[in-house]
Amino acid sequence: MEDLFGHLPRSDQRHWAQVYVRGLLTAQGRKSPRNLALAATGSPEAAHALHQFVGNSTWDWTPVREQLARRVAERLTVRAHVLTAALIPKRGSHSVGVGAHFDPAGGRAVTAQVGVGLFLSTGRRAVPVDWRLVLDQEWCADPERRRRVRLPDSAAPRQAWQHALTLASGAGPLPVVADARCAEDLAPLAAELTRRGTVFLAETGTWQRVVPVGGPARAVRLDELPSYDGDDVVRTALVRPVEAGSGAVGAQVLRLWRLRAPGPGRTVRWAVTNSRHLAAGGVRGLLRHADAAHASLAALNSEFGLSDFEGRSYPGWHHHMTLASVAHALATLRRGAADDPAGPSVPTRRCPGVAARGA
Repeated sequence: MEDLFGHLPRSDQRHWAQVYVRGLLTAQGRKSPRNLALAATGSPEAAHALHQFVGNSTWDWTPVREQLARRVAERLTVRAHVLTAALIPKRGSHSVGVGAHFDPAGGRAVTAQVGVGLFLSTGRRAVPVDWRLVLDQEWCADPERRRRVRLPDSAAPRQAWQHALTLASGAGPLPVVADARCAEDLAPLAAELTRRGTVFLAETGTWQRVVPVGGPARAVRLDELPSYDGDDVVRTALVRPVEAGSGAVGAQVLRLWRLRAPGPGRTVRWAVTNSRHLAAGGVRGLLRHADAAHASLAALNSEFGLSDFEGRSYPGWHHHMTLASVAHALATLRRGAADDPAGPSVPTRRCPGVAARGA
């Protein structure tokens, strides 16, 4: 805690940071300021101070996240960077970034915020270390709305894939695994990661539109592809992604994988990658990183109050997401987060030269 929050200029800020995290680690039920104060101090009287520290204080969350990522990388053998979206349901329309978004779990549109998170994954455990909030034109173009939620001048409309590219900039030679099942546009994300020389795998859904290489030059859904190589368990094909807005076909060639799980239900998963060297075992290994991030996201909601922030401001959202990530990391490391000795073996070389379009 001293390493993470030692840069805060005031002693009271450093104190309330520790109280807030202690509350997230120990409070039962909803992580409201009152419950956090009661769990961390034995008295609910500190609730107002906690609310002020998170919602109204001006402390910078960026150094905390940078140091958190360094500490996690020191303690764990990170094998992949995972990008996934967190859907945070909200009531009303006043919380920063709130809007109508599709919930794949419920199969319907919900009123929610969307945060894009970066997780450092060992294959068994994934720890969140950075976040971005998706804002649309409606939020960013309204001066009164911006003032109410304290949007900085730098906040601009950006899609989830654009935030994902920013978060993935520090991956280095490690592969990037992206949850693109609700991605508005996979094509520019894939093109830019390939241009950077980053090996990536993106899990997607059957609705994704592609053009098969060597087949008819028309866009089809993944489940409408006319042919694959493989069998009922593993199928693969070469495809080009289609831009969601314009319908333009990218020059980049990706390998599509269709994997059917063994056992009851035989769940089918779809993924695309720019790697020419991944076999089915490597693809399954990378998908384990995605599963680890999904499990961490569920724990953030159920144990560390990810969705419980009661404020409406942009700084408050980032403060709370940072503190929840710190609590999750502390709990993970305290439990003796041993690396997975049989972790997935995936290529960490830069991806080969694949024709790519700048994003």
